[in-house]
Amino acid sequence: MKKVNLPAAPGGWGGDDVTAFIDNARLNSFATYTNLRPEYTKVAEIDVVFRKLVGYLLNTKDWFAAFFLLRAHSAFLAGSHLAMSGQAAETYASLRLCLENGLYGLYSHNTPALVRRGYAGTTVTRRSSASEASSRFGISSTRYAGWTPRKQPLRSSSMNAVSTMEPTRMSEP
Repeated sequence: MKKVNLPAAPGGWGGDDVTAFIDNARLNSFATYTNLRPEYTKVAEIDVVFRKLVGYLLNTKDWFAAFFLLRAHSAFLAGSHLAMSGQAAETYASLRLCLENGLYGLYSHNTPALVRRGYAGTTVTRRSSASEASSRFGISSTRYAGWTPRKQPLRSSSMNAVSTMEPTRMSEP
């Protein structure tokens, strides 16, 4: 990869809150790169895998899955950038999008008939196949190994059930 030579900032850059925020985020990225090198190395290794996968897809006939792989990689890079700049909470949305696009690509690869029918204009549309993929891979249908939902509310020794707690009002000063 080539080194990017950044031009000088345009006049007025950094004179408002938005551009100052962007500059601070970039400085945070430098700090993350320097101080959390093992974690950064893992991010870089994942990026290498994505780039190899994209390289294998040159002239593929399975363009729909390739499209989702490219979107997954893009979301991964966006999430990595957000994480390195210190925007931890915002990172989750990008990384979830990365996972969703990867799963949509896998789903379209494993069920090519749905994709073909969606584009042929028959009863299965792109939206319905995407909805079907979403319901198969959505958060509500995800099961973690060894984890099952609780049947009973959480209980504490100091209170009956968390779900029966009433909201409390703050006393006015």
